[in-house]
Amino acid sequence: MQEAYIDLVLVKHIASDVLYLFQAPAWSYLKKGDRVYVDTRYGEQEGKVINSKTVLKDSSEFEFAVDCCKAQLPLRRVIAKLETTTLVYKDDEESEEKANVE
Repeated sequence: MQEAYIDLVLVKHIASDVLYLFQAPAWSYLKKGDRVYVDTRYGEQEGKVINSKTVLKDSSEFEFAVDCCKAQLPLRRVIAKLETTTLVYKDDEESEEKANVE
């Protein structure tokens, strides 16, 4: 039987100070401060990653984290990592070019 690894992800919801434990695919490279969408019993919610660690599913480390967070199994999932894209406007580029010429 192949060992199954997952990422345990501790998430703080945007509208609350409560921390919740979620799972993500192993080595998803989520880090502290990343914004994510998570699956909750109330639907998809936005949250912020507090910590993330890759562990062997059903290991003592996994069980310890679940017990400490009082999480219910199966763990709900992190759906997506939110990426920020800075938009560049043509007007801004032109005014910056004019300032550099003068």
